[in-house]
Amino acid sequence: MTQLTRRRVAQGLAWTAPAIAAAAAAPAFAVSPSQTLAYRFRGSIYTSLVNNGVGCRNTTYGRSGLRLSSLSLSNQVSIGTSPLGFSIVEMPRTDGSGLSPRTTATLANPVQLVVAYPSGMVANVAQPFTFTNGTGANWSAPTRRTATLTSPDGITQTYDVFTFTWLGNRSQSTTQDRTASGTRPTSWAGTALTGSWAVNTSYCAVDTAYYLSNYYSGGTAAALGRTAGSYGTFTTANGYTGLVVSNSPSTGGWIAIN
Repeated sequence: MTQLTRRRVAQGLAWTAPAIAAAAAAPAFAVSPSQTLAYRFRGSIYTSLVNNGVGCRNTTYGRSGLRLSSLSLSNQVSIGTSPLGFSIVEMPRTDGSGLSPRTTATLANPVQLVVAYPSGMVANVAQPFTFTNGTGANWSAPTRRTATLTSPDGITQTYDVFTFTWLGNRSQSTTQDRTASGTRPTSWAGTALTGSWAVNTSYCAVDTAYYLSNYYSGGTAAALGRTAGSYGTFTTANGYTGLVVSNSPSTGGWIAIN
C-alpha cells in the first residue's frame, strides 16, 4: 500500500530593511518628518507538494524520489508574521520617534506573482491552475512560459514560469506592522490567492528541490529580476518611496521544498 507524504514551504517578506524615502538632509538643517518615514511591502507565498509513496529516480538531480501526487499554491497559510496575501506596513521611524503614520500607499504597477517550478511538475494543459475559495476574482489565470535557471544548489534546468496578475486596487491604506507582538499585519483587500495545479503524476519529486517565487510591481518581472530594485516600487501620500522586495532576500526568491 502506498503512503502519502507532504512537503510544505512558506515564504514571507519579513526580513528586509525598509528603503529610506529620501537622502539625508545636510547636517546644518533639521531632518524633516518625511525623511524619517519607513514603510515596506510584505506578503506571503506557500506551496504544498504531496507524493504518492511510489519510488522513482530523477535523472536531472541524480537521486531517488517519489512520484508527484498534487501541488498547491496559497498566500493564505498562517505561518510566521507576514500578512495573508500582501500589504504595505507602517514601520518605526528612522529617528526612533515611533511608528510611521497611517497613510495611503500606491503600488507603481499592477502586482504580478511569478512562480517557477521545474519543468515536468505541472501538466501541459490549457488551464493548469484551479482557483479555490473564490480567489479567481482577485487574480488573472496564470500565463505560462519557460526559462533556463540555475538554483542555489547549482543545478541548471528548464523551469515552467507562471505569472498571475492581481486585479485589485493598487491604492490602499497602510497597515500597522505587528512583528514585535508575534502577529501579522492586516492584508490589503482582494489579495487572497489559493488553488491547485494540474500535475504530471509520473514526475519524480526529490527532497530539497528549489522553486522560485516573487511578487513584482513593475521592475523586471518578465526577466525574473532577482536583485534589489528589480521588484518594483510604491509611493505613499505623505512622500515616501519604497522598494518591493524579494520573498527570500538572501536567495532572490529561491526556496527549497524539503
